[in-house]
Amino acid sequence: MATWLSIVNRLQKRLRETQTAAVTTTTYSTLLGELVNLAKREVEDHWDWHVLRTDLTATTSSGTATANVASSNERCRFYDP
Repeated sequence: MATWLSIVNRLQKRLRETQTAAVTTTTYSTLLGELVNLAKREVEDHWDWHVLRTDLTATTSSGTATANVASSNERCRFYDP
């Protein structure tokens, strides 16, 4: 499996740039790292990946319009089984 650093270094190699020891070594490698993360996020968000699912349990009550779900964030999706 490729690591974040190895992907950034492959990009740098293709762009004829010097490869780095860490993604955050230079501003250029940091930019490439951010672009890699953006591409990964877009791929994750545009498909229903079963491996990325985590089952969470939420307790609800009648008359309540909202609920806080622990361990969730702004990228969470909710499915009704």
